[in-house]
Amino acid sequence: MTHKIKIEHIPEEVAAYCTEADALVRAGNPAEAERRLNFALDAMRNQVLPRAQARVLEAFAHLHRSVGRMSEAESALRAALACFLKLGDRAAEARMLGELASMRISQGDLEDGGFWLQSALEVLRELDDRPGLAEIHRNIAALHLRKSELKTAEQEAEQAIDLFRLLGDRQGEARTQGMLAQVLMRRSAYAAAHQAAERARELFEQEGHKPGAGSARMVIAAILRHEGRLREAEQLLTELLAEKQAQQDRAGEAGICNTLGMVVMDFNDNRLQLAERHFLRAIEVFTAINDSQNAALSQVNLADLYTMLDRPHDAETTLRDAIKLQQQTGARESEMRTVRSLGHVLAVQGRLEEASQAYREALEFARGHGDGALVHEFLAPWAEMQLVRGRLPEVRETVRRVEKNHPPTRALRIKYLLPVMARVALSVRDIDSARAAVSEAELLLSDEAEEARPGLRGAIDQVLAAIRLAEQAEDWPLFHGFRPEEFAPGLRQALLAELRAERPEEYFELSPGLLAAMEG
Repeated sequence: MTHKIKIEHIPEEVAAYCTEADALVRAGNPAEAERRLNFALDAMRNQVLPRAQARVLEAFAHLHRSVGRMSEAESALRAALACFLKLGDRAAEARMLGELASMRISQGDLEDGGFWLQSALEVLRELDDRPGLAEIHRNIAALHLRKSELKTAEQEAEQAIDLFRLLGDRQGEARTQGMLAQVLMRRSAYAAAHQAAERARELFEQEGHKPGAGSARMVIAAILRHEGRLREAEQLLTELLAEKQAQQDRAGEAGICNTLGMVVMDFNDNRLQLAERHFLRAIEVFTAINDSQNAALSQVNLADLYTMLDRPHDAETTLRDAIKLQQQTGARESEMRTVRSLGHVLAVQGRLEEASQAYREALEFARGHGDGALVHEFLAPWAEMQLVRGRLPEVRETVRRVEKNHPPTRALRIKYLLPVMARVALSVRDIDSARAAVSEAELLLSDEAEEARPGLRGAIDQVLAAIRLAEQAEDWPLFHGFRPEEFAPGLRQALLAELRAERPEEYFELSPGLLAAMEG
């Protein structure tokens, strides 16, 4: 049965107010945009005009999202969807589903987001709705970016860009170029990422879209940070912060404060208190505008800073607050990333069983989630914790099953799997097998883009340092495959205490040098 779309003209006055509101959002004036949309609502009072109502609601959703009011944006989109259902407008229904999916994805709900996108894609293909298809492909790219499926994300983004160019939609292309820049940055393809981000900035400026241009410049700052060009990143972000404050864009201000905090933290100089102030400001503003998802992400960054400052109890409190927020928003993937961070903070404090439980919870979520990249990312810290506690058989079996059920990409194998396999070998004093794992990683690394290699080889370098120490020392100097200095003092003490209580024969077999290093 087919549904006939109800033809209904939007009153000229309502359409004009919505157009003005859209322009004001682009110009970075959300307060005035909201006034125009309220005028539009007044113009429709006591009238049943579903299409006009949907137009206003969609404009409200874009306004709310531009300033980080995510729950209000979702409510407006759902109300607009109800209007289009009443009208029987399948193309508009699919478009609203795509926008709702985009919001779900941004909040970490990848399963629902992916299902809605696929449903919308099928409808829009059937209708050959090119503007809708362009938006859906952009959102699919965002989904794959969140899942770390970077090759697919890049392909979807390029497909969306091609469609937006055919349509002459420069704003759509700009948004997608900004996303493509983030994909390329994740791949450490920094030159290409700069090019995409600059293209996004140029297009947004041509459209007079100040928030979009600011977002593109934020991406450029993030790329600079990943390249280690911290002073350039900080200067750009400081300029952006002044602009957002002048525009009274609180969501933009909070986002920049969060990124500034990370940049200052990366300097690791005597300004860490400044980084703390940036994170606290970001959390304050995100909380004030009810953006719990981003407030939680800023709390995670603050906890990283507290760990760096040797304030593990403050880090733990901050992470537990972040987890509560993520549970409220339903952002399960983000919540599990925070649980993994909590595992690290608990391990630093020597709370071995609690740390193991946190790492296991994150790993089990990833395995059930079906996200191969996430599985390997979460496998590494869990496996390392089990290894240092002497749980070798469990690690071997889990690594075997993960490798079989979630075959890693080359980058994942280099970054996560091969370092774990090398540590497994070192835990039984098998230097040859550890060297073989490192050699495989080095060989695979040679096939990666040169600029991507530094970001992939961090764990390999740690293993190499352990191998060299083992080869040079007269007595075995490693504790279950790790150098003692790789452990925080609290963790060293807890590991020794657990070993002495559970396997005293192994404890008394430790060489005097290793025992002294673990006790020191």
